[in-house]
Amino acid sequence: MDDYFAIPAESNSSLGWLYKSPRYYKWMKDTGGPEPTAAMNEGSVVHCLILEPDEFDNRYWVFDKEERPDRSKTMSAKDNKEWAAALEAQNDGKEKITKEQYLNLQNVAQEVMFVAGDLIEAATEKEKVVLWKKSGIDMKAKIDGWHEDFLFDIKTTTNASVEAFQRKAFWEYQYHRQAAVYLDGASDGMFLDDKDFYFIAAEKSPPYLVSVHKVSSHMVGLGMNQYIELLELLKECREKDYWPHTITKINEW
Repeated sequence: MDDYFAIPAESNSSLGWLYKSPRYYKWMKDTGGPEPTAAMNEGSVVHCLILEPDEFDNRYWVFDKEERPDRSKTMSAKDNKEWAAALEAQNDGKEKITKEQYLNLQNVAQEVMFVAGDLIEAATEKEKVVLWKKSGIDMKAKIDGWHEDFLFDIKTTTNASVEAFQRKAFWEYQYHRQAAVYLDGASDGMFLDDKDFYFIAAEKSPPYLVSVHKVSSHMVGLGMNQYIELLELLKECREKDYWPHTITKINEW
């Protein structure tokens, strides 16, 4: 994953920074991007459990405080602290998750497979990295699921009900742009409307609701328009080395 983030190219995420503000984009680029949040880390665990289960033990280790040597005392006791430190050293380079987190996220992964397993298992490639050029700008994407006829992306969310997810997907997260970017990358920058795109939305708390959303051609078209407009804006900002707070000086409301 680190190798992917090191690739010097634009992504749907960086275009999202630009959509918020050119100045924000420049700041994020200069500071190395955002620090992963707890929600982002949990989403990564779910992705691993679903898409690359054989990699889980190479990336994560599960900390179970109930296995501490002196269960009559808290983790602040000397023996228990030394035990925890030894485990940390033994698993250096891996991300720690608690037993409670692991069991919860396992439940998420199981429900996703129950609802969307046929779609996921049909994918011929998972976590596929694609690189291409668009409007003279280097682009990259990591596609959760790839098939000759479709792509999919898994999203963890607090509300997977159909109306709530689709509302946030459009107004807050611009997932229609992500669908367009990924479909364009799958066609090496020569956007071909020959694949379907699905979002699989999964809640991270009981009862772990899951919903599947096929992005319509109309929504992909809206996303493609925004994608192209943002690339043109990026080229202009680069050429002028000017990164305004907003696109226009005064914004009508």
